[in-house]
Amino acid sequence: MTINLNCKHNVILLLACSAVLGVVPIQQTVARPLDPAIANNVLVGTVSDPPSNVRVTPNGQILCKIKTRRRITIWNDAVGGDEWYATNACGSLGVGYIHQSQVNRIHSVD
Repeated sequence: MTINLNCKHNVILLLACSAVLGVVPIQQTVARPLDPAIANNVLVGTVSDPPSNVRVTPNGQILCKIKTRRRITIWNDAVGGDEWYATNACGSLGVGYIHQSQVNRIHSVD
């Protein structure tokens, strides 16, 4: 059974969705959508030492915190340079950036 919740527009649903995803929203911040130019360069990594911050921009405001050791989808993104990965780990909060030191066991998705 699949349950589809619209987590963006309801504070209670946002908190419930965040608990399911293992992330803590930090504030109402607008993250950018994923750049279509990198959308096909999908990688998977494991958050190695939570809690880990996902930021709106590299070294920017915190979008959410990943509380548990888990696999996340990441992309190499020119905006982030070599030290940051774009990720959708914050769910409906949008795409943010996680530092490479927080992610290990990276492999491509086939």
